[in-house]
Amino acid sequence: MEKLTSDNKPISPLDSNNKKSNSFIDSLKVTSLSHINVVPITYCMGVSVRGKISSRYQNVLDDRYNNSKPKVKRAFDRFVRKMIIQNVDYPLDYSPHYSPHSYEEHLRGVYLNSNAVFFNVRGAGSTFYHELGHMLDHVSTGFRNNISNSTDFMDALQKDGQRILNAYKKWIKKNKKDL
Repeated sequence: MEKLTSDNKPISPLDSNNKKSNSFIDSLKVTSLSHINVVPITYCMGVSVRGKISSRYQNVLDDRYNNSKPKVKRAFDRFVRKMIIQNVDYPLDYSPHYSPHSYEEHLRGVYLNSNAVFFNVRGAGSTFYHELGHMLDHVSTGFRNNISNSTDFMDALQKDGQRILNAYKKWIKKNKKDL
């Protein structure tokens, strides 16, 4: 069975569980191997990138980084040299993602289409940092686990959620007459 995202897109055209014979998928498999050997590695925000990211997109990423909180910048900067975007020309009809494991034609790293990033409802550049956030979570444990799987993380997440819920309830109570 083909793996799908919540919006019913295949995770990867190269998914090893995809047993269908399809010339498009077969051409991607061949291309993906040559892509790794032919496409030079460039750098974007310190991240290794297979392919070229436009200067327009680079400017958007710079702005998002420069406007982020100091703690976020420190975490990103600490692990940036261990992160890689394997493909910036990933097919538009496939979901961008972080692949935590390497297999024959799909190496560990981020896969996204840098031309699609300007159409994200969360803002241009959010996909880049979102997917790298998954990789950072994995990198931070030496690729052995994910910090987000720890009990400390779950406790902090629940406390944050409760804090937000309490602030919302307080706001509703204060502004009830205006609703």
